[in-house]
Amino acid sequence: MSYYVEYRRALRALRVVAIVLGLLLVAALLARLSWGKIRTQDDFVASMERSRTAHVTRTALPDGRTRTVIDDRKRGIHAVVERRGGSITSLVMDEVPSARGGAHNRERTRGVRASPQPLTETTVGTSVTYAFFGIGSLFSMTIPMGFFVATLLAGPLAKENNGHLELAWTKPVSRERYALSAVLVDVTALAVAQVATAAALLLATLFWEVPKLSFESLAPGHIAFALAAPIAWFACLTAFSASLKRGPGAVLGIGWVVAVACPLIATAAQNASTPVGRSVYAIFNAVSYLDPIAYTWFRMDYPADPARATVIGLLALAALAIAYLGAAVLQWRRVEA
Repeated sequence: MSYYVEYRRALRALRVVAIVLGLLLVAALLARLSWGKIRTQDDFVASMERSRTAHVTRTALPDGRTRTVIDDRKRGIHAVVERRGGSITSLVMDEVPSARGGAHNRERTRGVRASPQPLTETTVGTSVTYAFFGIGSLFSMTIPMGFFVATLLAGPLAKENNGHLELAWTKPVSRERYALSAVLVDVTALAVAQVATAAALLLATLFWEVPKLSFESLAPGHIAFALAAPIAWFACLTAFSASLKRGPGAVLGIGWVVAVACPLIATAAQNASTPVGRSVYAIFNAVSYLDPIAYTWFRMDYPADPARATVIGLLALAALAIAYLGAAVLQWRRVEA
């Protein structure tokens, strides 16, 4: 089992992921408990009605509905709720200026209440509320965890160089196969970490609402992009550390600084009018094309065409991952003890 050492490293990284996700779930649960017992739309309205400072007026409408008006000046709330047969059919809420002052914001509901978050919406008039997630968008939310794990696992060849090179060469496999086996183990661990993160996000959502998944049109591209971005970053760090004899620590630290600073500097100098400013833009913009972080969070060349932006970003990340991994293996072939 030539990849046993990297297999143990991957397991340690996944244990760290499990601890982080566990802490996040505990935090979500504590937040849910501190929020109270509001689980449904009816509970939410009932909590407003039970407020000691609320003035509640109920009126029977000619069509059989019941209109409830809730005025709570102290809390800055004015709500009009209409029910038919016990189910809420309409909810109009105004945040009115209270005695302490406050903003004015109107939210209207007709059957479905839109949430401020574009990925979630709440069904009204039932005993259960649902949070709707696009699968592609859900995986996009796992990219930060992917980068975190990629940084933990990056530089497997440099780790072998740091006091383990002679032992690695005793394995009955070629250097190329040994290196690719280690990379494959790490890439598998990256995918497992992101899938676990997606599951944890759904579980955390369950503390408030029942999550429901949908398969949006760009889901395959978003999923592939979410998985490719950490792999490309892992490959980048591995390539720049493959020849080091002291481990990848310096590359990991400096790599993040350079990866974030280059696109930021390029953006800041984009409209420069001086020769120096244009030179700075040209240099840092060129470097950012080799930066997986730039394609993930900074390079948004086609905001009006999400499909095109996703495809171009995915192709760029795939090309970078292949090129960096190839460079890492070629370097490691030439490393001497």
